[in-house]
Amino acid sequence: NNNDTTSSHNAKKTSTTKQKWNLHAAAARTKKATIEEVPSPKIAQEKNNEPSLAEMREQLGPIGRAIAGAVEVGVVTGGSYLSGGILGYLLGGVMGTPTLLKSSSSAASETVKNSLGEEVKGRLGTWHFKAATQAKSWAQLSAAFSGFHALTRNLRGGKEDKWNSVFGSAATGAYLSRKAGPSAMLQGAVTYAGFTYVLDQLFGSGGSGASKDSNTDEFAFSDTPVEERGF
Repeated sequence: NNNDTTSSHNAKKTSTTKQKWNLHAAAARTKKATIEEVPSPKIAQEKNNEPSLAEMREQLGPIGRAIAGAVEVGVVTGGSYLSGGILGYLLGGVMGTPTLLKSSSSAASETVKNSLGEEVKGRLGTWHFKAATQAKSWAQLSAAFSGFHALTRNLRGGKEDKWNSVFGSAATGAYLSRKAGPSAMLQGAVTYAGFTYVLDQLFGSGGSGASKDSNTDEFAFSDTPVEERGF
């Protein structure tokens, strides 16, 4: 009996010791992970010393800024043309779906029965033509809006406000009406600019006209000192 009691006591003592060691090990791992998550003051200072996009742009000089602006306008215009074309094709395809249910035979050949393959090919060709037409229109419209907006922003020194949209829309209206002559271009510019201005007054900034630097605000952040994080 004494041996059994001693063995039981030793087993409990060993179990308690293991639990204490496990608690100490868990606490040490938690402390180590917390220390690794907190950036050192040197790293934080290096991040704060990194130049912003606006500062890097100012260091380029007039020629460098002109090249950077041209590249930006080109990339924005090309991306908008591609995305607008894809969206226009999808919308045109949806709108042209009823075409797939109609026969492509003309009135002069109604008595002639086309084979199943020719009929399907004719319907798909008509559907694709309508979708491609919508894709071209949407691509031009999207590229014009985005490209002239980016061009206006660059010409105004990187300021981002409602006037970029207004001036860009005016240029878009003139560009899309270029085939109809100067009078139509002027009318298109006024119409597009006025419509954009009204939309901005109703749903945008409400006419405040506050400008901001899109290059800096996009990556703006606030750094909190380590002492205020509760570690």
